[in-house]
Amino acid sequence: MKKATLFLVFLMCFAIVNGFCQEMIRTEVTWEIAANVINNAGIKKFGELNYYLSKSFVLIPDERNKVPVFVITDGNFIIKNQESTEMPIKFTIDLIGRFYYFNDARGSEFFEIIFKADNKDIPLKFQRNTQRDCFDLVSVIIDSKEHVLHSEAERPRLVIYYLDNFSSTPKVTATQPSVINEPILNRAESPLKQPSDRYPFTAHQSIGNYTEILGQGLVTKPGVVAYIMSKNHAVNRWEMERLIDTYFEEARKEGINPDIALAQMLHTTNFLRNRQRMDTHNYAGYESNYNFNNMPIGVQVHIQHLKGYASDRLNGHPVDPRLKLLNDLGYRGKVKTFAQLYGFWAPNSNYGNFINEILQGLYRYSGR
Repeated sequence: MKKATLFLVFLMCFAIVNGFCQEMIRTEVTWEIAANVINNAGIKKFGELNYYLSKSFVLIPDERNKVPVFVITDGNFIIKNQESTEMPIKFTIDLIGRFYYFNDARGSEFFEIIFKADNKDIPLKFQRNTQRDCFDLVSVIIDSKEHVLHSEAERPRLVIYYLDNFSSTPKVTATQPSVINEPILNRAESPLKQPSDRYPFTAHQSIGNYTEILGQGLVTKPGVVAYIMSKNHAVNRWEMERLIDTYFEEARKEGINPDIALAQMLHTTNFLRNRQRMDTHNYAGYESNYNFNNMPIGVQVHIQHLKGYASDRLNGHPVDPRLKLLNDLGYRGKVKTFAQLYGFWAPNSNYGNFINEILQGLYRYSGR
């Protein structure tokens, strides 16, 4: 009887899975766990996990300014202005978060996890805290804009559950005991990109003829976004994504390979850090006295200048002030490949190396 009682207690404490005794353990995500997943299964594995919060909190937007300014008070996120009439958004510890993005750049590692709270998909950003070895909630993303959260109390942290079969290496799982039979992810409910569209890729493919100025490219928007964020952690996401979309659209209109245009733009703007270039929309790298009215015009100028080297015809109305110069120099339609372009575009002998390095990063993050 004593042995039977002990055996029942044992079963209550552990789950028997595949013939092994495993304990479901709730733990905060540490760098060791994250690195273990990356090294053994790759970043894509993060998309197969469920995520939780270490503590509950409430999010209340400021409807007067339409710009959230949040503080943490007594464990809750509340707006400093208490006059808002909007209903608060409640985040509880039983909510299941879905993976959206992971940045593994050294010194600025963070997760973005989507939590469905009050029927709203809200991405939360968890930054690595090296002192406490955890990932703290630092910001919320609303309408594609990131808003930093100021703390007056302990921040919620990112949590997962894993099965421990008495191994020294945690084996992460996508479930906790109460939801073992539920699907890992229900991506169809999310209006955002699937996790696999955003994580940095490591596969490599031959780029072959894709180094021609006219034609389709290889890079993807998620790849471009991830690459820029790995280089510029403070980038304005709304501005970045709008600029990327504009490049893809304008390149499509003129039949230009977007790869070379995006790489040149990133070099010129120093990954969107150069405010003089960004504010004047001078993405092509013209002299500093050039100032274009808005983002679409600045991108059109760049795309048309590339088209001018590769062809003597434009599909759209000319806006590039230096197309005539190409005609005068006899360069119109003379350049076909990236390598040929470099010598014409910039006198700096290292220019081609700079662009090629950026291209390799774009291809790598786009899975090429």
